[in-house]
Amino acid sequence: SPAAAGKLLVVPMEGSHWLSMKKVVIELSKRGHEIVVVAPDNTILIDSSD
Repeated sequence: SPAAAGKLLVVPMEGSHWLSMKKVVIELSKRGHEIVVVAPDNTILIDSSD
């Protein structure tokens, strides 16, 4: 049976934590979940276009 999609707020930390979490966030988005990522402007690894 299909699962319902949900909403997820992500507040990532800079560094390797984001690199591993990014793959999870992308996959959840592909599966219909609404993802909002809140990150400071000066982060190096988090790109607003992702």
